[in-house]
Amino acid sequence: MMNRPFRAAIAALLMGLPATAMAAADIAMHRDPGCGCCEKWAEQVRQQFGRKVRIIDDADRGALQRRVGVPAD
Repeated sequence: MMNRPFRAAIAALLMGLPATAMAAADIAMHRDPGCGCCEKWAEQVRQQFGRKVRIIDDADRGALQRRVGVPAD
């Protein structure tokens, strides 16, 4: 049986791996063309997290959301 500190260390390591991998990935953000809120969000992510954000103007985001399985509600 593993002791408690060892199990806690393993859990922390496993929880940290996805965040580390995700932090290295670029972000592709689909937005309604001209959305100022999206631009502000992207800039905040760039500044706070150092992530690259590629903004894709998409006049038919509804089709994209259906294709990738985003729930309508």
